[in-house]
Amino acid sequence: MKIQFWLATAALVAALPAAAVAQGPAAPATPRTAPGAGAAGGPADGKIAVIDTSVFIEKIQELRTRADSVNKKYEPRYKEMQAMQAQMKQLDGDIRSQAGVAAPDKIRTMQDQLQTLQTNYKRRGEDLQGEYNKELNTTLEPIQAKLTEFVKGYATKRNIVLILDLPNSAQAGTIAFLNPAIDVTDEFIAEYNKAYPVPGFTAAPVTPARPGGGR
Repeated sequence: MKIQFWLATAALVAALPAAAVAQGPAAPATPRTAPGAGAAGGPADGKIAVIDTSVFIEKIQELRTRADSVNKKYEPRYKEMQAMQAQMKQLDGDIRSQAGVAAPDKIRTMQDQLQTLQTNYKRRGEDLQGEYNKELNTTLEPIQAKLTEFVKGYATKRNIVLILDLPNSAQAGTIAFLNPAIDVTDEFIAEYNKAYPVPGFTAAPVTPARPGGGR
């Protein structure tokens, strides 16, 4: 089943390793001195890479499996909201089509019904969204911690000194040019899934790393 975050895709930010994946390029705290100088004399020389974290929820097995479990739990309530939405749409259409035809008292009654439905829909939707976001964040939090540590190790092994979160960097306008060769998304996901496999996971396998993917 395709992952659907019906009420709040923004909640998925909780699944991303905020500590290890930079939101955009930052200026060094100290001037660069000699190559390989390290923390004492400035940032060490190394590679820069980008990771497209927007695909994590689909392709990282642990994230997808846990998100699926939350979606399954909330699916009945989501369908109830859909039914209420359809009811409001039908009632609104009836009011419009009967205006000037039905008795004014009947139209007012229908309008009152619609207003009550809209109020209930808004209240129930806000409650459902809050509960869903809270449970999703709690469910994905352990994976966030693992991703944080994994991306650090991944970068260290490849002499990568900076990994940019591609969606956030692009949105912030901090990327003027990007060579696809530094995109290590597929390789990173493949290695994470290999390190933390999910028994019985049946989704399509992650595409192997792109040529020149930061290795």
